Amino acid sequence: EDSFPPIKVIVVEGKEDYVLVLNRSIYGLKQSARNWNERMDGETTSAGYRRLESDTCFYVKSESPTRKAMFGIHVDDMKFAASRGSDLLEKFLAHMEKSGIKINNLGPIRHFLGVEFIRRREDLEIVLTQRAFIDQMLERYRFAIEGQKGRDTPLRHGFIPTKADCPAEEDAHLRSEMSKHPYQSILGSLMYLAIWTRPDIAYAVNTLSQFSSNPGPAHWEALKHLVRYVRKTRDYGLTLGGKGELKLSGFSDADWASNVDHRHSISGNAFFLSSDSGAISWSSKKQPTVALSSAESEYMALGRATQETLWLRSFLDELGYPQKSHTVILSDNIGAIQLSDNNIHHQRTRHIDVRHHFLRKHVKAKEISPEYIPTDQQTTDIFTKGLPKVKHEVHTKSLGLSRI
Repeated sequence: EDSFPPIKVIVVEGKEDYVLVLNRSIYGLKQSARNWNERMDGETTSAGYRRLESDTCFYVKSESPTRKAMFGIHVDDMKFAASRGSDLLEKFLAHMEKSGIKINNLGPIRHFLGVEFIRRREDLEIVLTQRAFIDQMLERYRFAIEGQKGRDTPLRHGFIPTKADCPAEEDAHLRSEMSKHPYQSILGSLMYLAIWTRPDIAYAVNTLSQFSSNPGPAHWEALKHLVRYVRKTRDYGLTLGGKGELKLSGFSDADWASNVDHRHSISGNAFFLSSDSGAISWSSKKQPTVALSSAESEYMALGRATQETLWLRSFLDELGYPQKSHTVILSDNIGAIQLSDNNIHHQRTRHIDVRHHFLRKHVKAKEISPEYIPTDQQTTDIFTKGLPKVKHEVHTKSLGLSRI
């Protein structure tokens, strides 16, 4: 009972037995966020905006091909985009204020949730970077010391952390020493980077996160290696947009049974909106089941990439940019591509979980088209293993990351 916070009771003299009834939500209540969302959704809908089925935090309005507006909501923060020269933003703000919701217009987007936005209008590009966030992280965890040597890659090439590197239960001294390091806190900050603007560190963050409950000295050294890489590359920005045709495409890859602890393969995928744009979506994740061959692991990776493809196609369609042809997903495994096209190897693949076979359905429907790409051009190799410096830099550039 001592662990519960004290309860503050408001008593009005003469009304000690009364119970107050709230007429509206206030901060801190469990239903407050939901009530705010419902209020915002109602007022937004009355202004003529349509909520997307593929992302319920995103709204769009299209009066004509040259008069469009869309925005996304994150709690009480908003990003709004409208056709140049239109008055849709002003009308929306006026409608919301009339409804009792005051929205502050902060002008062209520059910073949002720790991300800096740099506009390059002449090239139709926008660059996302988190330099300030990285500087704050380095200062907080005392890595901002001048003269510290940076690192060329997120993880040392060939390094695969294992449970054998974790302190044993009987080694109380080592466990106590490791608990003094802010391992989990640093990983949390790095995960925020990996999700928003730094796909180049996604594999390293995913791998080291698996030991956050009981890290050992080897894991701590690997994490420091990663932080020093981030410090050296703090000026990296993710470039989106460009003048190329808006056509969704992706990459899919897997590293078969590379981890000696569980032998689950690692899946990686990345998606692009055009040939000259950086990645808009990426993932590095351990597969749920053990694959018995490299073709099988690549096949399961293609299945996961297909899930993301279907969502992206749906999202783009609702925004008014339907994909008129199939989406190409590039894989470096011919066996996995053949499996996705037919079931001739049924006897050898019947043990694969049925959820992975839905890939064939969408290939047959001509929504997805897995195609071959040589391994040295497989961008998503960066999401499945630690790479040597040269190859890491090549794939980092392919993802749209560069110094700004």
